[in-house]
Amino acid sequence: MLDHSPPLIAPAASRYRPATQYGAIQSVTIELTAGGEPAAVPESAKAAILLCLAYWYENRGDMPAAVGMPSGAKLLLDLLSTGAYW
Repeated sequence: MLDHSPPLIAPAASRYRPATQYGAIQSVTIELTAGGEPAAVPESAKAAILLCLAYWYENRGDMPAAVGMPSGAKLLLDLLSTGAYW
């Protein structure tokens, strides 16, 4: 069970917080463990992932921000959205 919904990223209270340089690339690394049973992932989410991967592969010479997400994948993910992040 999550302590907060939607989940938040924050430094652990008992951990050392490294100094960072504003605007520096890779100044902080976040390790994420997400999981559960693969069977629990909705089929529409799996289809959206495959659509994105194929689209990004076909457009791999373009800048990712310019390419964006294919509209079909966005529609599939919108159906799963709880509105927690937007």
